[in-house]
Amino acid sequence: MVLLLVVGMTGGFTWTYFTDTETSTNNYFQAGTLDLMVDNENPWTSTAITASALEPGAGITPIDLDVENLGDLMGDLYYRFTNMSGTGAATSEPECSAEGGTWTSPSGPCVGGVPVDNIQTQISFDVDWNSGNIYSGTLSAAPSTWTLLQNDFVASGTGTFTLSGILSAATTNEYQGDRAEFDIELGLAQDGQTL
Repeated sequence: MVLLLVVGMTGGFTWTYFTDTETSTNNYFQAGTLDLMVDNENPWTSTAITASALEPGAGITPIDLDVENLGDLMGDLYYRFTNMSGTGAATSEPECSAEGGTWTSPSGPCVGGVPVDNIQTQISFDVDWNSGNIYSGTLSAAPSTWTLLQNDFVASGTGTFTLSGILSAATTNEYQGDRAEFDIELGLAQDGQTL
């Protein structure tokens, strides 16, 4: 009976206790960014790599392109050359004759013959990254698939991509007035990934 009385009395009371809570506000998760700037342009649109009036044995003045990772993530930097083609941009009487054609008047046109429009095979070409050579060969064989330029290109990191070359001293009349055309692409992939 005493036990029932004690249980009955405790059921009629409200128990109190101490508490404390802490709250952290304004929390978030945000994705990082990868963003390249080339030659002080973002997007890279107006820098055209040009060299004209080349003669056999003439060098192409080195062209420097400044590259910066504007993002806040480290990435792997890649490059490639795409849309490579040769074209007979201008035809002269010596080129026409060398290609087996007939020059019809003082100003042409060339009739017959087989055009040789692959001057990109006659250009020895170098690509450097921060003064270190990463490619030497003909322009025609320059990497057309994504090729690693630098691992761990850090946020706010900078570097210099340099192009240079020479028109072979053995280039013959078939190539007079011809032009090699190409696009250059630089890409940044999440660190440890490929493009």
